[in-house]
Amino acid sequence: MAFSGYPKMSGRNNPLIGKPRMWSSAMCLVLALGVALLIGGSPAEGSQVPPGCTNNGVALDIQKSVPGLIINGQTVTYTVTLGNGAFPSCDAGNIVIQGFCPDASGNPTILTPPTPPFVIIPNLPAPTAGFTVGTFDCVVTVNPGVVFAQAKDTLTGLLHDSPVTDDPMTISKTVSVNLDNPLPPPPPPSQIPTLSEWVMIMFAVFLALAGGVALRRKRIV
Repeated sequence: MAFSGYPKMSGRNNPLIGKPRMWSSAMCLVLALGVALLIGGSPAEGSQVPPGCTNNGVALDIQKSVPGLIINGQTVTYTVTLGNGAFPSCDAGNIVIQGFCPDASGNPTILTPPTPPFVIIPNLPAPTAGFTVGTFDCVVTVNPGVVFAQAKDTLTGLLHDSPVTDDPMTISKTVSVNLDNPLPPPPPPSQIPTLSEWVMIMFAVFLALAGGVALRRKRIV
């Protein structure tokens, strides 16, 4: 009896002649994979809440803790408030609020706190009365001559204003403080260098000796 050099595959493990149950399992796996890909690739649907709402009533605000002048290096506390108007305003969600302190030039570019975001609000229904969402502190240190500095808060989120797709929204507010931060005094004018007193004395003595020598020569002649 002759034997082939390849191992013989049993019928139940051969995909060409295997049992129908094996084929059905494979088909179910393929269909499940296809459905998962279809769901993952389909765009997310939006929502209109409350039904029939028509406008964006989300209100963001920022308030400083000092009304007047500050000195360079002073700490200012900023309070952030948030609200949403009554119907026909729409609900909002996925809200991220961040605070920014002034940099050395007075522009609001320094994100605070060091680990963003400042505040996350998953849902903001309409209506919602204005409320304080938090505070952040800024040590306002600016370059000489800078007389005002801005802080800023920003909001990003989704507005539930359409059953087709939610509307991305962005809001930003700024507020300034004034600084008593005059320009540095100008450097003193350059002075013409003068000889010291000892040099002047030595120079006078030299002239006297030179004059005495000259007179002595005249007498001899």
